[in-house]
Amino acid sequence: MSLKGYHKLFVHLVWSTDERQPLIDAHEETVLYEALIAKAKALQCVPIAIGGMADHVHMLLAIKPSLAVSTLVQKLKGMSSRLMS
Repeated sequence: MSLKGYHKLFVHLVWSTDERQPLIDAHEETVLYEALIAKAKALQCVPIAIGGMADHVHMLLAIKPSLAVSTLVQKLKGMSSRLMS
């Protein structure tokens, strides 16, 4: 008997700016979102939705079971932090 697995994992990530300061303006939002989507794709994730406000970002992704959520968060938050500095 052959066992086949099917996985569909979704992750909703939310992170805020330092001290929830309203640092993300319209221009930075576009640049930030494009960079986050590109990074997610580089990590073999499927970005489904992205949005937020001036002080935080939401991102919904489909991920592979082999990718640890902690690694995903580290890579996305690290990149976004460097980009906004």
